[in-house]
Amino acid sequence: MKSVLKFNTLSRGIKGYRGLSGNDCKDFIVLGVETSCDDTGVGVVTSSGAILADSRHSQLAWHQKTGGVNPKVAGKLHREYLGSVMETALRDAGIKMKDVYAVAATVGPGLALSLEAGMDFTKKLVAKENKPFIPVHHMEAHALTACITHPVSFPFLVLLASGGHCILTVCEGPGKFLRLGECRDDAPGEAFDKIARALRLHTHPLVSDLSGGRAIEVLAKFGNPEKFPFPRAMSQRLDCMFSFSGIKTHTMRVITSQEANDPTGPHSPVLQCEDISAASLAAISRHLVTRTQRAILYCIEKWPTLNHLVVSGGVASNLYLRKKLEELASYYGYHFSCPEPSLCTDNGVMIAWAGIEHIKAGLPLMKDLSTLKFIPKWRLGKDISNVVADERIKVKVAAGQGCF
Repeated sequence: MKSVLKFNTLSRGIKGYRGLSGNDCKDFIVLGVETSCDDTGVGVVTSSGAILADSRHSQLAWHQKTGGVNPKVAGKLHREYLGSVMETALRDAGIKMKDVYAVAATVGPGLALSLEAGMDFTKKLVAKENKPFIPVHHMEAHALTACITHPVSFPFLVLLASGGHCILTVCEGPGKFLRLGECRDDAPGEAFDKIARALRLHTHPLVSDLSGGRAIEVLAKFGNPEKFPFPRAMSQRLDCMFSFSGIKTHTMRVITSQEANDPTGPHSPVLQCEDISAASLAAISRHLVTRTQRAILYCIEKWPTLNHLVVSGGVASNLYLRKKLEELASYYGYHFSCPEPSLCTDNGVMIAWAGIEHIKAGLPLMKDLSTLKFIPKWRLGKDISNVVADERIKVKVAAGQGCF
């Protein structure tokens, strides 16, 4: 599907809102709805950045049974729980819908049935309550989340790493993104999940109730990443594109070799799963850091005033990766910001905040949602990855930065 159809523009000014200066703005409230994948979230946020409510329903327990997200089940559960999740959010915030200025919701990208569930719910809510609506790009919301709790100024460089995406982009403002690079195949979160399933970590007593990425992070602390050497991904490509399929394939070969030498059976984790977890985490992190390093070098040349690296998305909740990226930013004199882990995963707060950023920037709101469509595949911003590649920027191992 193409982008959202025809915005119905409301007045750029709203009652009590006279411009972009915080001194001129009366605080207003936006409710955000997130249903892009398998987490149902409703957040309530004020324009000054106060998080009044962050209500969620996780589907992890359902999808663990089938070894991955089932789109039909995800859509059904969103429809089943959205009402109660919103009621909880309003109760936690101590407000009623009459106190909400506008409603924001994820319209893409994501799973079609999940997005459809969110759109159906939101359309009914907006019509019933007569509220203006802000359609939100899921990855833009992740990019702007750090602005809630950190002093981040435009423009900034952002790495967005999640279960479905991996993007390096310069954010010049709400709705203004320049993509330096993105994933060519498996996203890092998807690679983590597939590796965790192959290692049968759901049978490991220490991490059986955790997501794949989180399970690998926990077990990696007990492993030796040098026990299983990994090749550097895309080392000959001097661009900011990502590919995690090679790392995943190499991990599968290691697992197959381990199973051939000492099989444990289907109801136990693979032997040396701690070492394999540590090695795969180091390899994925090294790839993310190396491409981000090249992006920083590009920005130093093209955006001399840009000096802030933001990292967000579900994979950004990995503390090992955060540390490596923070070291990288520090080496180049960049500020580093990353939302707290709870705000890195999918949530309604980030959708509400993205809506607030759109309102403050004077971007159009919608009143008539009859033409609104969800967008399962929706790329973020303008692609300049070829321009970056043409620079053929070589990266060197920075002193003290052992990960890359």
